[in-house]
Amino acid sequence: WSFWPFLKTKRQKSFKKYSAPSDEWIAIIGLLRSRLPRIIYFPNFLFEFPDKILVSGALVGATETATKTNEYFVGIIEDAMASLDPPMELGKHVVDRIKGTNADHPFAQFMQSWFGSSVSESVDDVLERLARKITEEVFGRWQLILGKAIGNAEIEVASSIEANPTTNEREVYLTLRVKQGRPKYRISERSLGFRWFFCFLLFTRFSRGAFEDQSVVFLFDEPASNLHSKAQAKLLDSFEVISGNKNSIIFSTHSHHLVNPLWLERAHVVSSGLDPESELDGKFLEAAADINITVTPYRRFVGENDEKSHYFQPILDRLQYSPSAIEAQDTGVLLEGKSDFYILSWYKKHHMNQLDLNFLPVNGVTNASAVLSLMLGWAKDFVFLCDSDEEGKSAMRRYQDELPISPEHFVEYEDIFGIGKKNPKQIEGLLSDADKAKIAAHFGAKRVSKSQVQRYFSAALSGVDSIELDSESLENLRNLVTFLAAARAKQ
Repeated sequence: WSFWPFLKTKRQKSFKKYSAPSDEWIAIIGLLRSRLPRIIYFPNFLFEFPDKILVSGALVGATETATKTNEYFVGIIEDAMASLDPPMELGKHVVDRIKGTNADHPFAQFMQSWFGSSVSESVDDVLERLARKITEEVFGRWQLILGKAIGNAEIEVASSIEANPTTNEREVYLTLRVKQGRPKYRISERSLGFRWFFCFLLFTRFSRGAFEDQSVVFLFDEPASNLHSKAQAKLLDSFEVISGNKNSIIFSTHSHHLVNPLWLERAHVVSSGLDPESELDGKFLEAAADINITVTPYRRFVGENDEKSHYFQPILDRLQYSPSAIEAQDTGVLLEGKSDFYILSWYKKHHMNQLDLNFLPVNGVTNASAVLSLMLGWAKDFVFLCDSDEEGKSAMRRYQDELPISPEHFVEYEDIFGIGKKNPKQIEGLLSDADKAKIAAHFGAKRVSKSQVQRYFSAALSGVDSIELDSESLENLRNLVTFLAAARAKQ
């Protein structure tokens, strides 16, 4: 990119243009470079793990995909070696030692003298250290994310040397195997799910290598789309672990299993403008002419979508999700809107994570008929938490008149905190004055607004900010959640 900064000192009246290679230009470029993240994109073909990785040159006569895959894995191994203590180099400590030993000897003669030599043992030692590092990092995260110990499994990294059929020069290959006791298995011999998660954890851990101080943006296009639903849900859990500290993840998906409702405030809906059935009907030319790609923040997308029964309905419609006959989500508590959802989800995650209670925000207290009908039709145990204002009370009366629903399905804030002007009437009322002032100050405002409360807790849930509430707010939330759990248990 071309770049010309315009600078002036405090005393100067006008800006001056600077170009390369002036000292000012170089200084600003250095500052920007230190703050820009490293962007790492993973095509799905990388999860087909090669049996052998050529580390001494380029593949000859291979397909473009095989060549790119090999290059990616060489880069990962180089970064993994750079993370050793002390750092090591693949070229210097492995390839050069193999190619430089008796370099003038014919291949067959070299092979006779190589095994058992001191240099061979040094290379083996380096590869053992590399294998231990991969085992520690990948299988360590495996247990953290998937919640299952990998047992006594470990990674083995072995080298092989072959003669180039054209030049007769030595070519160095590395092979990664899973070893569990005596049996050894190539990564390619394991299940699709194992290969996918192994490669995913390998990439996200070692793609940084020597760049530990640099932030990383990981890009995934339809990740794990060929895995079953439980594996996709586990992958979604792993994103929160991977994207901590300075790192971020951007991913695209058509799968509802890869949509985290806590992150929807940061999601975007991408549309081609095409009828998804057009190509199925054979209208190829017509479809190509009508392409009009748009990107809409989900918050705005919801506001523009008139046919919605709850806050998540538009995303399910866009994904064309249709539940099967054997599927019924166990929600537990319906909520009026996003503020209730974000605050209670944050409290459950950080202060009561064993709570067997899920939350679903509807599209306002007056628009819950469709969701209530579904819950009644499924015979689910649930309660609907409503604000203690006139709108909430009127809606509760109307639902009881129109639907076969009992008063026990409704809970309002006055049921928990009592009647009175100073008693909480809605979720924001559970926050102490000190916490409200803290949230307002966070946004540079004098008084806190409802939208600021939503954004504050939404950012905390998506890992952007780490927040804490004082004892008064936490006690109010504890009383609310405890009451809701008891009310739902009586259904």
